[in-house]
Amino acid sequence: MIEDVEADPRFARRNRPQFEKKSLICAPLKTPNGVLGVLCLADRRGAEAFGPDNLRLLTTVAAQAAMAIEDSRHFQQVRRQLREATALHELSERLTEIERTDQMVLAVFACLDQLLVCETLQWWQWDAGSQSLRLYADTTQSHLPQSPDTPTVALSAADLVHEERRNSAIRTALTATGGESREILTAAVRSADQPLGVFAIIRLHDQPFDDAERGLIRLVGGHA
Repeated sequence: MIEDVEADPRFARRNRPQFEKKSLICAPLKTPNGVLGVLCLADRRGAEAFGPDNLRLLTTVAAQAAMAIEDSRHFQQVRRQLREATALHELSERLTEIERTDQMVLAVFACLDQLLVCETLQWWQWDAGSQSLRLYADTTQSHLPQSPDTPTVALSAADLVHEERRNSAIRTALTATGGESREILTAAVRSADQPLGVFAIIRLHDQPFDDAERGLIRLVGGHA
């Protein structure tokens, strides 16, 4: 509880030129897992300053608010996990009826589009003869002509299993052809005896993929 914000050095040159009322009370939004934030009240109506009773009330409200926020976060997490599990189950059922690679790619694109925020989904098909990846499908293009200008990545089967190497190689190939990618996430797909290709998920904004999204794309790659 601060009686005079203008005289408190912690607020020097950060507060408004003049508060209507100079008192301020703050209470942390605390949960067993940590502090979520702080609830502050200023500019009280009336002439009097905030007092101990106001601070006790605010502390009680802050505790209840923190519990509500924590419960909401937990609910959102559970709902996200349920949505992911449902989409992966549906993908598994679809893949049992699929016989061609292009059908598999479309099924995985549909699954990822439900679960990830991204601008572009790509499928890079691996060619064992040339030891390279070639861009085969891109959700931003209805048709990709398979020509010498199609982006290609020289990548061995050994390098294909290393996430950083394949990410770097695909990013370089996209940049060389005028493409853009701020954040990229990939998953290698293989059959019983050899690699098939790589799914690439691309964001054009600087929002890193979190651990949950990385785990999800690995699961999708394993299902495919």
